[in-house]
Amino acid sequence: MQGMQKRRLQTKACIAGAKTFLMLFNIVFWFVGIILLISGIWMRASIARVFEVSQFHFALPSLFICTGIAMVMIGVFACCCTTNEKPTLLFTLSIFFFIVFVMVFSASITGYVYRDNLKESLHNSLNQTLLEYGTGGILDMDWDRVQQNLECCGVDSFKDWIYTEWANENRTFPNSCCRDGKVCDNVDNDQIYLNGCYQEILNLLHNNLNGIAIGMLLVAFFQIIGMSLSCCLALNINKALYEEMLE
Repeated sequence: MQGMQKRRLQTKACIAGAKTFLMLFNIVFWFVGIILLISGIWMRASIARVFEVSQFHFALPSLFICTGIAMVMIGVFACCCTTNEKPTLLFTLSIFFFIVFVMVFSASITGYVYRDNLKESLHNSLNQTLLEYGTGGILDMDWDRVQQNLECCGVDSFKDWIYTEWANENRTFPNSCCRDGKVCDNVDNDQIYLNGCYQEILNLLHNNLNGIAIGMLLVAFFQIIGMSLSCCLALNINKALYEEMLE
């Protein structure tokens, strides 16, 4: 009898410890979701706007926003599961953690594997939209904004404009290519930005996405901790119920 009571005390201690660690994890998990959500909104308002000049769809901000919302909702659900101490809910929680892990990890690996294809798609899309410049629509404003903000001209270089219908008609470059922001011609190259926008966009991605990629992988493996803690708590609760039945 004393041995049974000792085992029950040990099981209750395990439950208390697992519950405490899981609750702390849930709080951190919830805050990480908030950070991802804010980061996704920031990327949508800054980095993603660069891609509006092309027909290339930059899905990373949407991935961050969706993952952040999912983590916030799962974080709230996880707190409820932890306080209720229901094994079924805890096992369900571990499945949610696993789903988030698969989503984030798969997206990170897919982006890395197909990075060269994404670069090629972006380059082709930029070339296509450059030829459509001059319609007076939102595409013109997107190109002007990118060239002004990134201090670039054309896709690979300023020479890309020579082959456009707009440049042939106007015999000049867009004002957004001009270093001083005023009208510039096609005679003096010192008046315009010489670098193409494609490489500047890649530099912008490289400076931001390396840290983002590492962060996404950390978030993915972060789910494994949650899966382990929720399963550990559920198993110990089942063990305690089994020991009560044996008394």
